[in-house]
Amino acid sequence: MRPARSAGRLFSPLDRELGLLPGKFSPLLHQRLVQTGNQVPSFERAAELFETYTATRACEATVRRYTERAGMAMLEEARSGEGAAGPPEPPKLWASVDGANVPLVGGGWAEVRTLVIGEVHEGPESEPRCSNMSYFSRLATAEDFMDLVEPEVRRRGLDRAREVGFGSDGATWCQRFPERWCPEAVRGLDFWHAAGYVHDFSKVLWPTTEGNQQWWAQGMLHDLKHHGPWRLLRSLAGWAAIGGRGKLGKAAVGTLGYFEAREELLDYPSLRAAGWPIGTGAVESANKLVVEERMKGTGMHWGEAHVNPMLALRNAQCSRRWDQEWAATAARLTRERTPALSIHAKT
Repeated sequence: MRPARSAGRLFSPLDRELGLLPGKFSPLLHQRLVQTGNQVPSFERAAELFETYTATRACEATVRRYTERAGMAMLEEARSGEGAAGPPEPPKLWASVDGANVPLVGGGWAEVRTLVIGEVHEGPESEPRCSNMSYFSRLATAEDFMDLVEPEVRRRGLDRAREVGFGSDGATWCQRFPERWCPEAVRGLDFWHAAGYVHDFSKVLWPTTEGNQQWWAQGMLHDLKHHGPWRLLRSLAGWAAIGGRGKLGKAAVGTLGYFEAREELLDYPSLRAAGWPIGTGAVESANKLVVEERMKGTGMHWGEAHVNPMLALRNAQCSRRWDQEWAATAARLTRERTPALSIHAKT
């Protein structure tokens, strides 16, 4: 299908849905346009690829308008809480939450929070692996995010599963998630996050000798992973006692305080024995896959009102639930004629 001309203006067949042209609008073409705007890291490039693959011309503004409208409708569907019911007997589940910043119009940044849920199973060499991942991302305060995740929590059965594990980087807001939704979950601090603190302290302890830094850090981390935190905590307490008020003493006190406040999350031997992941690579990957891949391109800035509609589309696509969520979204678009957002940005 090639575009038609009317009164000197170039019209796409997509404009028919908005009443700009008479005729039948193709639902499949509509869906493909939105998918392209959702997946390709710029609306301009999305318009080019859409024309290449469908032989239908759509300018950047058209792609933006239809993607935004669909995102708003999908967001409203998610807010309605009418998602699919969870499995009657949820499998062994693992969850994590984390945040990633996106650039806003005006030069500011805002944190998008993401929940990832997956099924845990034994992988190669008996290492635990997660599959059937799903994602929920929103630009929201920590308090609001805890409410907004409810449909996804119910959909996966995280609140009812007999076995649930939860990992995070130890941030205070992250720990509120299991307290709210899965208080019986086995919890752990991301091991590689803990390792970063150990390596940072080793550089203060041995500021000029890299070999000693590695020797001390690797020894502490081996014990932490295989025997628990007792040796690390004892060593840090010793350095805090003899380090005084100098740089070493302050570093030891700070590092010791961090680990003592999270001591219950450091039982890596028990986590590994029970088949739970000790890293949070899944949610860190989600930050890149769901959020940054589409929303953190060079020179890109988002109007704040645009962020969550795009995230709703990204969640559906990356969670491999596009078909069922698009059906509900298309029905809402037809029923309510969801308007396009009016605040545009370089996206």
